[in-house]
Amino acid sequence: MKRVITLATFGIALFFSFAACDKSAPANVPDSAKAVESAKKTIKVALILPGSISDASWNAGAYNGLVWLKEHRDDVETAYVEEISNEKAEATLTIYAKEGYDIIFAFGSEFTANIIKVAQQYPNVYFANTDQTRGLNLPANVSTFAGDERAASFLVGALAGYLSRTDVVGTVEGFESPDLSSNTVHYFAGYKYVKPNGRTLNSYVGSWSDVEKAKQTALAQIEAGVGFIYASGDAIGLGIIEASKEKSIPVVGYGTDLNELAPKNIITSVIWNVGITFNAIVEDIKNGRFSNSIYYQGLEEGAIVLADYHGTVDSQTAAKIEEIKQKLSKGEIPLN
Repeated sequence: MKRVITLATFGIALFFSFAACDKSAPANVPDSAKAVESAKKTIKVALILPGSISDASWNAGAYNGLVWLKEHRDDVETAYVEEISNEKAEATLTIYAKEGYDIIFAFGSEFTANIIKVAQQYPNVYFANTDQTRGLNLPANVSTFAGDERAASFLVGALAGYLSRTDVVGTVEGFESPDLSSNTVHYFAGYKYVKPNGRTLNSYVGSWSDVEKAKQTALAQIEAGVGFIYASGDAIGLGIIEASKEKSIPVVGYGTDLNELAPKNIITSVIWNVGITFNAIVEDIKNGRFSNSIYYQGLEEGAIVLADYHGTVDSQTAAKIEEIKQKLSKGEIPLN
């Protein structure tokens, strides 16, 4: 992966490194009344990640989104930092705010409380976190964003209905969480749409990064009769894919196109192009339209896509999935 973001180190009091762009004089983020002024200047964008960009899933997808933003706009400077724990979050957010970053994106529910705290101290800086902040009384300079993966997960379930080698399909997740639980619900709904009498199995690893435990969890599902697995969440997907390779079970990845890890087994991957969502928020900042509501984008906006099948799906099945996709788009198949 080509890294377009240069490396620098912030703050002598911190024990972690940041990847950042040019550190010019701090810029004040304009309010809505200064939208014209905003349109003339570069927007400084920072991204805070809870895990590693090498996880091939959640954190890698967010990093790829930042790269996409940088490549598709000539008016942004970007920076990111990875593997930030909840204990380091407040200090990290504060440093970026002091450095004059206009918008700070955070990619994990663990950052919510710290974002709200720091945002109140820096009202001229915008902050945005993933969808776990929904329902909270957010400061005016804080928004929340999410990928609408319901339709994509439904399509994965339909694929499972056509391709599972048994009448049981499963999903392995890190923890129970609102976004991934929604994915599971719609995955199972898609499966039942194709196989009304099929059975489903859901398991939690209890970790986002324990690859070996994830592999053993997936192997247990396969032993229980699962013939197709949706791997959902961070680095654990690597273990699930390994189990699927060993047992020759079809699997769908999450976050990035993972086909090269198991070309014969990985049918597709659910990808959130986070860059499109980042871009929508940056564009609103530039034009004085920033809202402390939720930015929620899916298949219709091109923010959520299914990766190429890479020859793993026959043309007849692919046509059936496309037909279901069109029905979802027209509202002929309702989603919760």
